[in-house]
Amino acid sequence: YHIVHEEYQAGYKLGKYATRLGHKDFLYLNVFEADVAVGQLRKNGVLAALKEEKESSVEMVEVSFSFEKAYEQALKLLPTLKATYIFCATDNIALAVLKAAHKLGLEVPTAFSLSGFGGYQITSIVTPSITTVKYAYKELGQVAVQNLIKLLDGEEVPEEVQLTNELITNESTQQY
Repeated sequence: YHIVHEEYQAGYKLGKYATRLGHKDFLYLNVFEADVAVGQLRKNGVLAALKEEKESSVEMVEVSFSFEKAYEQALKLLPTLKATYIFCATDNIALAVLKAAHKLGLEVPTAFSLSGFGGYQITSIVTPSITTVKYAYKELGQVAVQNLIKLLDGEEVPEEVQLTNELITNESTQQY
């Protein structure tokens, strides 16, 4: 039995949002491919949405989950950035990119739009606040406990529960 987030749908939703803003050139900062949910499903959803736009191009770069390592990588990537929109596989990576942009004197979203995945509260506290996909973490815990109680009582539970997500548009993205 497992409870999962709709990762592919989250990526697709964010990809459609970015193309509706008029962006054509994208950078996707991904984590290692072995991570199925974050490294593959989110990315595949974004790429599916971008493929629906005739003239869009995307560059893929693998970065670290670690804030400090992602920050160091962003400091090297941003000075030669061609993309007008950066997708980050996690909010943590998006925060690292935002810090690197600040250090380099690049203003978000004027220099480039930026988004992440996770919906952590910190994304609404920083300036500019970061566009993100918010996951139902609280609901995941509730469903897990409810299913555990049912299993202990000998009741049936679904083999898989998929939890939806919500696109939170904030100040880090703009029309191109």
